[in-house]
Amino acid sequence: MKIGIPMIAGPAFGSCIFKRMDVQAPEGLADQFSNIHNREHPGFGITLIAVLMPVLLIGAFSAVFGEDTILNDWIAFIGKPIIAFMVSVVVSFFTLGYARGFNKVELNQFRAACPAPTASIILIIGAGGAFENELG
Repeated sequence: MKIGIPMIAGPAFGSCIFKRMDVQAPEGLADQFSNIHNREHPGFGITLIAVLMPVLLIGAFSAVFGEDTILNDWIAFIGKPIIAFMVSVVVSFFTLGYARGFNKVELNQFRAACPAPTASIILIIGAGGAFENELG
């Protein structure tokens, strides 16, 4: 019950306040999402794979059995979160970048620009986890 009120109140407040706000998109945002380069957009399947790949690779870590085999060692290695995210980023660069006609310079610009908007959110989440660990 404690979590139910914010889960209902948040979207309800957002839909009410949205009508009263006038928010302008930052310059260049529309160009970033438009098809100005006449490139083919990725399909739903490849996008879904790119998004779910870290979850699937980390989930594969739980499939490691007690046997000491080379296959289990590789599954355990690829199933570690850092390795799973790294593999997913590299696969995304190829499937969502190079396969769509982006060159190395454009991909590097995307890579450099993407963390900036999310940095404060990641910092707050990380600080919350650190404080919980310290206080709890």
